[in-house]
Amino acid sequence: MNPTRKTAVTLGVYFLSAFILGITGIIVSRLFDPAFTSSHELFEHISEDPMRLKMSVLFDLLATVSVVGLSTTLFITLKDYNKSVAWMGLGCWFLYMGVGLASRIHVFSLLQLNHEYMDAGVPGTDYFFTLGNLKVAEANSGYLILEFFFRVGGLAFYYLFLMSRIIPRFLSLW
Repeated sequence: MNPTRKTAVTLGVYFLSAFILGITGIIVSRLFDPAFTSSHELFEHISEDPMRLKMSVLFDLLATVSVVGLSTTLFITLKDYNKSVAWMGLGCWFLYMGVGLASRIHVFSLLQLNHEYMDAGVPGTDYFFTLGNLKVAEANSGYLILEFFFRVGGLAFYYLFLMSRIIPRFLSLW
């Protein structure tokens, strides 16, 4: 297999795995479903199947690893066309990884908070509802920051694709 084809296959595998694992993590968790209007509903959802939340975190972590592999391979491939833009794309996607890991810790901590809520046995305790809402807000904020770094890094790599003409121009613009 020639080096260009090997690089293309590697990029494709990383891209597809990041996409599939990321979407699977969102679907599995159903954590940010608009149907959850209160922490009480959220705690009930987590209590019904805590493994669902654990699997969601695992899928998200695996997707993050795939994005790191993708960004590293893209950097190696495209750095000769504009090194500073390639570094910016790589840096943004590594920041994406850091923010992604931090936001997953907040989601994972919902398991412990849910356990404490169930042990308390007092369904009207505002303390747990407030903490639950705070944890979900932290995870949502993490996702917003996460998307910013992912998109800026993606724009850098799309620009490099456009300038390098490695792929057809219409595809890099799309």
